[in-house]
Amino acid sequence: MKTEQGIQPAEMLTAVPLDESLRRSVLSLIAKKFSAHQVELNEMVDTRLIGGFVLRVGDQQLDASLATKLKRIHHELINSHT
Repeated sequence: MKTEQGIQPAEMLTAVPLDESLRRSVLSLIAKKFSAHQVELNEMVDTRLIGGFVLRVGDQQLDASLATKLKRIHHELINSHT
């Protein structure tokens, strides 16, 4: 229903709270990418990410967290020895 009204819900999970400048940039990027008149951004902080962010918009997810990158490196190192 929100998308019909031009409102795009999104979730942003970060290691630290977003500052206002970064928040505006994220909102603008989502609005352009999804042709939304308005973005409804739900911000959450999770220090387990270590750094970076996880952005979910609709059924799409962008995981640019340091925790995920470290897990991938660990997995690659474990698998390279077998």
